[in-house]
Amino acid sequence: MKIKLQKVNRNQKNIIFLGNIPKSELTNYYQIADIGVIPSVFEQCSYVALEMMYYKVPVVTTNTSGLQEILSMESALFIPAAKNYGYESVDNHEFIENIEFGIKTLIKSSKLRKKFKKNSFNRWENHFSIEEMGRKTYLAYRTIYVKR
Repeated sequence: MKIKLQKVNRNQKNIIFLGNIPKSELTNYYQIADIGVIPSVFEQCSYVALEMMYYKVPVVTTNTSGLQEILSMESALFIPAAKNYGYESVDNHEFIENIEFGIKTLIKSSKLRKKFKKNSFNRWENHFSIEEMGRKTYLAYRTIYVKR
């Protein structure tokens, strides 16, 4: 799939395939990224999505369950996932075309990128920040304890 995506990249000199990045360097890349792509076929809880939200990186991603629960239509551009895992799905060629469409859509629309940056960070802050996750965890344990 990477080779097919690189063919899409032939006219886009600023698209870089980084591969694995040491954790110590991730912040540097998130801070300079214009667009993030999460082409997952299956995802439960995506730390990458949460990190992109925190760093206000506009995201093109698939409509898998975990990503739909973390991101929203107001904070990311969703495309159909490849193969059939119970979601709307497409063949690999169409999947590559959908990724290309998503990237080009965000490249062309500074207004949409700005909207996704703002909305994804707000969603992260209101649902996934350490304070909010701590509060929700405390309430869950408290509910269980009170029911005993």
